Amino acid sequence: MIKEQNFWLTTVEMPAADGSRALPETADVAVIGAGFTGLSAARVLAKVGAKVTVLEGETIGWGASSRNGGMVLPGLKLGVNQLISMYGRERTQRMYAASVASIDCVERIVREENIACDFARCGHLEVACKQAHFDDYARQVEVIRREFNHELKIVPRSELRSEIGSDIYYGGMVDEGSVGLNPARYVAGLYGIRDCTAGFRAIRASILRQIDFSALHGRHGNLGRPQRHLARGRRRCAARGVR
Repeated sequence: MIKEQNFWLTTVEMPAADGSRALPETADVAVIGAGFTGLSAARVLAKVGAKVTVLEGETIGWGASSRNGGMVLPGLKLGVNQLISMYGRERTQRMYAASVASIDCVERIVREENIACDFARCGHLEVACKQAHFDDYARQVEVIRREFNHELKIVPRSELRSEIGSDIYYGGMVDEGSVGLNPARYVAGLYGIRDCTAGFRAIRASILRQIDFSALHGRHGNLGRPQRHLARGRRRCAARGVR
């Protein structure tokens, strides 16, 4: 019988936020959600002295942070030419540079916190299902080299077998700087540093439905005229990154 389950979650016992702790009366920062973004933000803030509480309604990394392909890739969901046409050259250059820097950021966290998550600079390959797709790869490689100073490699169909053992596709495009990792172990590792180098608290709480901004005050008084936000569930990432 075929057993269907998330492979990553079979490699680590995902911890739950501490349900025995009461919510603190005050916190400098309250982070909602103990996934990649929430735990990374808590780590950075705690290291500069902020009193941080992370609120999570499920287990640590529940949802997309432990249920993705484990690929850490540069770039954004839209193609570079489309991004330039929408946002202009300078802004697109900044966005692309940030995506490349995010890979270095993940690597730095893994090394500094000694997170065992099978981090590897293995690169990634995109394959073309149509000739038109492969033709577009060549244009993308040139634009990315010229505009972002980032090197990609075109793999023609005649050489594709050396990459994937097949030439069924029309060719491919390789980025050698991309990373593979075990996302469940990575997010569990982020949680594991809470009482060590970072010093933030993660508390099991009911799933957030609404925030009362009228009750929020900073160290220097009211935070200003609030806007109301409603959390309606989990969001999916549109940009590349850990996917």
